Amino acid sequence: KFFALPGIRIGYGLGSRKLIEKLHSVQVPWSCNRLAQKLGTVALRDREFAERSRAWLIDEKENFYLSLREIPWLKVFPSAANFILVRFGGQSAGVDLIEEMAKTGMYVRELREFPGLGPFYFRVNVRKREENLKLVEFLKSKKVELAVSSL
Repeated sequence: KFFALPGIRIGYGLGSRKLIEKLHSVQVPWSCNRLAQKLGTVALRDREFAERSRAWLIDEKENFYLSLREIPWLKVFPSAANFILVRFGGQSAGVDLIEEMAKTGMYVRELREFPGLGPFYFRVNVRKREENLKLVEFLKSKKVELAVSSL
């Protein structure tokens, strides 16, 4: 995913010798095709792309995070990944608002099925600045009544 090569599936695993041997015993032949191998090798050599992408992600994630924190009825959690965990603090927010976002082409990961979370949590991926701002402006435009002890 880091190198944005749609349809190309390549990866690696780390583990104990026993685990690796077990994985090899059930691995299908040709589990990684030649095209994926070649593209993966070339992509890994492109250090400039990797450095630029990491720098961009750090900067854009910080901007996105700070913009989301300006919305008083959201609880925004710090993140080391390329997504941000958010909790709605409003009684009238939640699944309905997530569905409304989807209807306008803004998709977030709804987290009600995750243990310890619920219908008031969602996850947003860091995307292009314009897309991030569109989501922030959408959320800012909503008038949500704050739950007394939600945040």
